[in-house]
Formats: sequence, C-alpha cells, structure tokens
Amino acid sequence: NGAFAFGLTEFLKRTIGETLDLGDAAWAATVAGSFGGAVAAVAVVTPFEAAKVRAQTRPGAPIPLLQTFRDLIRERGGWYEGLFGRSLGALVAKDVVFAAFKFAVFDACRDSLLTSFPGARGDGLSAFGVSLAAGAIAGACGALASQPLDTTFARIETVPGDDGVFGTARTIFQEDGPAALYAGARTRAIFAAALLAIEFAIFEALRDQFNVSRDDFAFALDALATAVAAAPASPTSALGGGG
Repeated sequence: NGAFAFGLTEFLKRTIGETLDLGDAAWAATVAGSFGGAVAAVAVVTPFEAAKVRAQTRPGAPIPLLQTFRDLIRERGGWYEGLFGRSLGALVAKDVVFAAFKFAVFDACRDSLLTSFPGARGDGLSAFGVSLAAGAIAGACGALASQPLDTTFARIETVPGDDGVFGTARTIFQEDGPAALYAGARTRAIFAAALLAIEFAIFEALRDQFNVSRDDFAFALDALATAVAAAPASPTSALGGGG
C-alpha cells in the first residue's frame, strides 16, 4: 500500500504540475496527487480495515479473514455495503488528508533544513538525518490533521447505523465534545512520526545510493508518458473489453 501510494502520488503530482503549469501554486499538485494516490490505495485496503476493526471488537476466538468478510457481507446486505460502503468514505477522507499533509510537510521541511544546513546535501549521514527529521515532522502533522477522521472511521465501524462521515463526526462532537475527535491522537502521532521517518529516510537513502536524482525521476516519467501516448490501442481496449 505504501509503495503503491508513494509511486502513484509522485507520478500524479508531476503530471498535474506540468500539465497545468501551476508555478507558485505547485503545492496544489501535491494535494491533487495525494488525493489520487490515497483514493486508489484506500480502495484496495478498505475491506481489510473493516475486517481488522471487526476482529478487534468481537469477543472470543479469532475468526479467519474470509469468514469475517462473509459475515460483513451477510450482515450489511451485500458485498459492496459489507466491504466498502460504510468505510470507504471515511477512509478516503482520512487518507487524503494524511497523504496531503505528509507529502507537503515533508517537502517543505526537507527544503527548509537543507537551506539552513547546505552542507548536508553532500554528506550521506547528514542527508539521512534531514530525511529522518522531515519525515517525523510530516508523519506527526499528517496524523494530527487526520485524527478526527480516524476517530470517525472507528465510530462508523463499531456503532450500528450509518450517518455518513460528516453526520458521524457531528454526533461525536455534539455528544462528547471536540476533544473526543482527538482521542488517541498522541499515540497515533508518535507512531506516524516513527513510521514516516523510516519510510522517507529509506526512500531518500536508496535514491541517493543508486545515484537517482529528482531529474532522473522526471526523465523516467517523461519516457513513460511518451510510451503510453505512442502505444497503439488494442482491439480489446477499443471495444472496452480490456482487463
């Protein structure tokens, strides 16, 4: 999920930025790319998130994953409602906010740190430390920004009824106060800070180890876009029967 979301977000961010020529509003491409990457990634993991919450809240011995899927489908009246319907909106909203903050904050922090400490650009260990610090800040900010939606998702999955994302969030706010939307925020922020520090540091270290610059990523994406544009349509795709 993480590798897929990282790659797709970077591809969309670059494609949107160059297509629209945003200039000083390049941050908008990051937000739009994060949205596309998050939606695609969430569509894959939503059934597993629903099963995870069910396993965490159901007493007794653990139930096999496939049986949990069958139970959700039966209880909620269909495969879409059982595996996607109740959770998809909340997870998309949560992951879009998290992804937008983590990528935007990481880029801003990394650039700021490298501007303040230019010697880190040529020092592998210092650059690794910059990536660790920027990733930790990005993870914590993303977690705090998306925490109300994470709380909303948990309520949707564990409380009968379906008021939607905003209806459920409003109910939590009215019944328990605004602090309830941030229940568990500290633990989640610490976890996200550690996870994103490791993810970004490894990504940057591997990129530097293999001497792959940001321009190299640009050339690769240009080549991919050219190949896709030049590829002839297959008979099945022309008929809408690909896949």
